[in-house]
Amino acid sequence: MVTVASGDDAGIGADTGADARMSADAYAGAGERSMGVGVSARNWGWRHASRKDFALRHVDFDIRPGERVLLLGASGAGKSTLMAGLAGVLGGDDDGEQEGTLLVGGRDARKVRGVSGLVLQDPDAQTILERVGDDVAFGCENLGLPKDEIWQRARESLDIVGLDYMRFDHSTRKLSGGQRQRLALAGVLAMHPGLLLLDEPTANLDPDGVKEVHDAVKHVVERTGETLIVIEHHIDVWLDTVDRVIVLGKPDGNALTGGVIADGTPGEVFGTMGDVLAEGGAWVPGRAITPYHPERSAGEVVLRTDDLSFGREFPLGKHIDLEFHAGEVTALTGRNGVGKSTLPNALLPDAARETSAISQKLGRGRHTTREVTIFEAFGGRIADTPGFASLEANRAGFIPKENLEHAFPEFGPYLGQCQFTGCSHRTEKGCAVRQALAEGKLSQTRYDSYCAMYDEVKDVKDWQRPKV
Repeated sequence: MVTVASGDDAGIGADTGADARMSADAYAGAGERSMGVGVSARNWGWRHASRKDFALRHVDFDIRPGERVLLLGASGAGKSTLMAGLAGVLGGDDDGEQEGTLLVGGRDARKVRGVSGLVLQDPDAQTILERVGDDVAFGCENLGLPKDEIWQRARESLDIVGLDYMRFDHSTRKLSGGQRQRLALAGVLAMHPGLLLLDEPTANLDPDGVKEVHDAVKHVVERTGETLIVIEHHIDVWLDTVDRVIVLGKPDGNALTGGVIADGTPGEVFGTMGDVLAEGGAWVPGRAITPYHPERSAGEVVLRTDDLSFGREFPLGKHIDLEFHAGEVTALTGRNGVGKSTLPNALLPDAARETSAISQKLGRGRHTTREVTIFEAFGGRIADTPGFASLEANRAGFIPKENLEHAFPEFGPYLGQCQFTGCSHRTEKGCAVRQALAEGKLSQTRYDSYCAMYDEVKDVKDWQRPKV
C-alpha cells in the first residue's frame, strides 16, 4: 500500500470533537461558520440489508481537519457507500450491518448528521424549489434557524459559489447544469458543514459546467477551510485542489484487495497505482485512454434518420442524417441542453413513448429521463422533496381538497374559508390561504412550493398515460 505520513494524530479523534460541537452550535443558530472537521475510519465496513456481501470492508484512514482528499476506486469499491456513511444517511440496524467505527469530528457519523454536507452527481435531482433563494434556504429552514439568518446565509453561500449576480426570485428552471450544481453546493454551504462531500459532482456536466463547479469548490475550501472529500473519475479536474488521494479496493476473500489500497499525495499514488486506476475506469493524468476496436464489422442498417428535426417548443436539432448498424456501439455526446436525452425519444417513440409524451407536454427543456421519475400518475404527480408531499389532479383536472390537505396540512384550517368554491389559492380575491400567508401564519417557502407543484400538475392535466 502506498502511504504518506499524516503527522501528529492529535488533530483527529477527541480533539476534533470541539469542531463537531462548533458545527452543532452553528446549526442551533449561533451563526458561526464551522471550520473543517477530522474524519477517522477504523476497520469500517457496511453491508446493505438487501445484499449478501459487504459493499466495502476493512477501511482504515485518518483525515485531518481542512484536508482535501480525492477518493478513487473501481466501480463497486464502495465509494458512494462510504460517502453516505460519512453523511449519516445509510440508516440504522434495519437498513444494514456496520463493522468497525466511522467518526466525523470525533463522534459516530450516524449521530452527527448535518456536520457533513453531501452533493451528488445529478443537478436536477438536487433542485428542490422554484426560486433560487428558496432552494438555498431550504436546508436552513428545516434546521429551524431564524429568518434573518437564513437569508443572510443564503446570500453569502450564493456569493461563495459565484452566483452572487443571481436574484433570490430567479427561476431554478432557467439554470444550466453547472449553475444547478453550484446551487446545490450553495444550499449545502448555507448549513455551515465542517465536511464537504462531493460524489462525482461533474459527471453529468459539459466542459463549461465542469469548470464552473471546480472553480466554485476550490474557492469554497480556500475561503472556509472545510474538509473536502471528492469522488471523481476525471482526476485531472481536481489535481490543483486536492492534496491527498485515497484509493479503495473491492472487498472479497483476498484482504489485500479490500479497504484502502493506496494513500498518499497525487504524485505518489498515480506514480505507483496509475495503471491500476486506468484499468478501473479512471482518467489518469498522463495516460491516454486505450482505443477500442471491435473485432467484428457492423451489420445491416437497423435505424436511419433522413433530414430529422426534433425538440419541444423549438428545434434542438435540424437536418440530421444518421445510420445505426446492427452490433454497433454509438456514443452520443454534446454540451448540456443540446438534446442528447431528447434525440433517443425521437428515434424510438414506441420504446420511450411515456417519456416522450410527458416531455412534449411539459415543454420545459428539462432532462427527459428525469420527468418519468417525477410524473407517474394520471393527471400528473410531482414530488415536493421526495417522501414529504405530492400533489395530484383528478380525471377532471382538479386538485381534490383532501389531497391538498394531505400534501400541505398547514393549509387545512383555511381551505374551507375561501370566498369562492374551487379556489386555486393563487390569485383569487377572498382567498383564506393567501390571507393567512400575508399574516405570517404560513411559510412563504411552502406556499411557493405549492404554487410550483400546482403549475406542473395543471400543465399535464390533459395528458393520459399511453399504453406500452
